[in-house]
Amino acid sequence: MMIQKILVSFASVAGLVACATAERAAEPTPPTITLEEAREFQNGVLLDLAEYLPDGSVVGGFEAPIPKMHGMTCDWARGSLASPASGVFLPGGYDLKVSSDVDLDKVREEIRLAYVNQGWEALWEEPGEYQDLNLASPDGYEFFLGVRVVDSETSEFVMSSFSPCLKAPEGFTLFDEY
Repeated sequence: MMIQKILVSFASVAGLVACATAERAAEPTPPTITLEEAREFQNGVLLDLAEYLPDGSVVGGFEAPIPKMHGMTCDWARGSLASPASGVFLPGGYDLKVSSDVDLDKVREEIRLAYVNQGWEALWEEPGEYQDLNLASPDGYEFFLGVRVVDSETSEFVMSSFSPCLKAPEGFTLFDEY
């Protein structure tokens, strides 16, 4: 009788664990936006981030955020050759050369505080060769803000963006730009 109770208890716990694991393993539903809408949002945020730089401090770099890039499959980072069925995301970027008298760490901290107040997550990357500020929107967009010293007169404010995983549109190929 005791063994039977233990087996029933074990089966109940195993069932609960299996249900919890199945819930965690379920893939989130991709947002129902187009790649063009994702690009528009990303580039809008990149332009907003550039606005935090002091007037007159930009001395070169891109004239605007990258207008289009190749879409990538969502499991690309895992190293497999995936099909568009895994979903797609869009990388983007905007690099600006800034005069060296601008404290870009202070600018990034100002950005961090402003975006946290808008409900975004903001984390500093572990210290290394380049310490990036990582911003994540509630909708799953990610932005990385880095600084690279170019020479004694200029630094580069490097901004990279990544859309959330989206449903691949009809006719999607890895060779087209979106």
